[in-house]
Amino acid sequence: KHMAARRVLRHIVADMDSTLVARPPTGLFPSLRESPCFGPMLDSLQAGVRLCVVTTADYRTFQQVWDCIPPALRKDRNVVLSVSEGASLIYGDKDGQAAVDMEYYSQGIPGGTLLSDELCSRLLTIIHSIFVDMISAFAKNRSLIRLLTSKYQEPLNNLLDKANQSELSLDQFLSKDLLLTRGAVMVQTHEALVSFNRPIIPPRPDLLCEQDGETYHVGRGAPVIDSTHGAHTPAAGAGHTGGDAKARVGGAGAASAPTAQSSSPTTATTTAGTATTARTTTTEATATSTNPAAEGEPHSAGVCSISVMAMPVSLAGIYKKHVPELAALGVEVSQAPNSLWFKKVGVDKATPLLWMARSPAYQFSFDTAIAFGDNPHTNDAPLTAHVADGMSFVSVAGELGVVPLHARQFHVGGLEFGTAALLARINTHHAHCDATENALPDPGTLSRLVEEARMDLESGLPHADAAHLVDGREV
Repeated sequence: KHMAARRVLRHIVADMDSTLVARPPTGLFPSLRESPCFGPMLDSLQAGVRLCVVTTADYRTFQQVWDCIPPALRKDRNVVLSVSEGASLIYGDKDGQAAVDMEYYSQGIPGGTLLSDELCSRLLTIIHSIFVDMISAFAKNRSLIRLLTSKYQEPLNNLLDKANQSELSLDQFLSKDLLLTRGAVMVQTHEALVSFNRPIIPPRPDLLCEQDGETYHVGRGAPVIDSTHGAHTPAAGAGHTGGDAKARVGGAGAASAPTAQSSSPTTATTTAGTATTARTTTTEATATSTNPAAEGEPHSAGVCSISVMAMPVSLAGIYKKHVPELAALGVEVSQAPNSLWFKKVGVDKATPLLWMARSPAYQFSFDTAIAFGDNPHTNDAPLTAHVADGMSFVSVAGELGVVPLHARQFHVGGLEFGTAALLARINTHHAHCDATENALPDPGTLSRLVEEARMDLESGLPHADAAHLVDGREV
């Protein structure tokens, strides 16, 4: 029985950006419908293989991936999203609508997966210090800015110009409000340089707050839908960390304002799985999200992660000197080529997989899964650590040189194009198998399929444009 179970492929585990969907340098977020992975991924789902997406992104994951998959293929946990780099877990319920695994927030690791608001306040002081040191380094050598992708270069040069003209010290000029406010520096993409990424928690219709003339669900930072017109209200106040806000319960009364709301701009939709338009590319400022239903009571306030943008890998020493202090607080940093992600120690992209393996409802086992990622040398590294448990890791990194030796066995390359090529090969392999269930390729077979996928990339499929990538990835 054990050998038979190992021969069935039950789950594809995949990073999102540059693994399932493109991550261009412009601040746009193309959807799965626009990805070469769309057809092969739907074919896999229709054949009974499940999908678990693990990503650093949060709300935009819904429009980019979730809404592109029909509810019939999402239902019964056939599609699972783990967002905020493993801090949140969302699955398709019996109808294919999004449901939040609320127990995961509190039990995913000892003490839960979320950072407390009190801890976030302490972290913001450290992050401000890191940012001041980083901008100081840019001021001394502006050529360092060119190590970042293009969307950061003009905003940071403009920031330095304004800082030079200011009578304030750099520490004063780079106020916390400046870092937290969307569009204050990143004007074109309307992003914040520092974002508090709140957990995805279903809104309570009886607990709303009004801020800056808009209505928000407390603790969420997402505007309420205008149900009459079906329009999304702009997330004007989502980047605030407090301020004057009035909460109302059932339309009356007042409560304290939400604190440290996510500065990731979001809008809410009333139902997951709404049909998407022909082109679903969005910007950070217009990204939409779903309001998943949850089982159990909403979790208390907390933060999944804090993201710090515009930090090149070459300046990693600036934050690494704070590692001992962060470790004492129970916090660790995950670095991507253009950003830092502060999160609770023990939370990473493999954390939801460990939880799923302990929860029979997900029907997940490492030895019946294959993982894909483009960043095995940084934040996809946890996905490479379960080979001994039976989960092969497929590298689609933009260049082989950045891939750790232990993760090179199944290197396709090509980013999302490589994922598409190998998924298509796996689907074809299944179609030619006599077994009634999808056969899990053994290492030899998977190596052959990887080689064939690489040949497909060279001979026919479009190549990923790696010109904008740093170490094979942009975040």
